[in-house]
Amino acid sequence: MQPLADKQHITLRFAGRKDSYPSIKIGAQDMRAVFQNLIENAVKYTRPGGIVNMEIREDVPGRMRVAVSDTGIGIPPVQQKNIFSRFFRGENAARMEPDGSGLGLFIAKGIVEKHGGTIGFESKEGEGTTFHVELPIIKNNRKQK
Repeated sequence: MQPLADKQHITLRFAGRKDSYPSIKIGAQDMRAVFQNLIENAVKYTRPGGIVNMEIREDVPGRMRVAVSDTGIGIPPVQQKNIFSRFFRGENAARMEPDGSGLGLFIAKGIVEKHGGTIGFESKEGEGTTFHVELPIIKNNRKQK
């Protein structure tokens, strides 16, 4: 995502990066699909000069929480209930970026839930959005990054 962010003059940050994290119950390919979608959307819907931040932490014992935040266009309140629906795209998102299927968040939610996790978000139109994913930790198993 760095080349896309650089092209759009957006700063990517990984807050509180550690050398290792506990292993979580999701395959690498599925994890890549989820987080590529979230980070790509954050970059795509953030105006030049904005910031996209990712943070990983263990908020709840036994679960890792990954948050992807942006200073982008946000999601209009009346459209937030549909954000994980198949083929849904917010009106402001469709205006800013006409290309898109409206499947990315629908697929990401399915993958996260299939692995016993949850996905949600907070958003303020015109100020940005934070998507957060929580996934179960595999007990007694630490994996290097």
